[in-house]
Amino acid sequence: MSTENPLPDENAQPQTPEAAEPPAPPTATEPPAAPEPTPAIDTPAPVEPPAPAAELTPPPPPAYPTSPAQYQPAPQNTLGVIALVMGILQFFCLGIIGSILAIIFGKVGMNKAKAGLATNGGVAKAGFWLGIIGVILFAIGIIIFVILLATGNSTVDFNVGTN
Repeated sequence: MSTENPLPDENAQPQTPEAAEPPAPPTATEPPAAPEPTPAIDTPAPVEPPAPAAELTPPPPPAYPTSPAQYQPAPQNTLGVIALVMGILQFFCLGIIGSILAIIFGKVGMNKAKAGLATNGGVAKAGFWLGIIGVILFAIGIIIFVILLATGNSTVDFNVGTN
């Protein structure tokens, strides 16, 4: 079987007697092609013009919230701070009143922190526990005083400054 290509080859030259002759040398009338100029090494690259001034302005500030739902309420940290202050002052000048107030304000402050209305739950807890410690110390002091009075070992002299 012969494998002849039915389509003619585009690059193949026809098999005619004229095609067998070598091509004619170039004539002197054709000028040689000039080589393309190459850019010089020290030629700077083209510089792009600066951007317009409108592109250099900063973006506008963000929009202000328009609905009240976007505002977050301020935390209500006052009760936790009051509890801590009362818990500390009970040891110096407030006594049992400071202890009771520290417990009350501390518990309310911890509840507000748990509800998410306050951010100082630890401060409220510290005031609460200082109030508990103050009540316990006050109770121990009363018990010791009562025991000393009952046994007669107490020498309480209410006539201070008189002989």
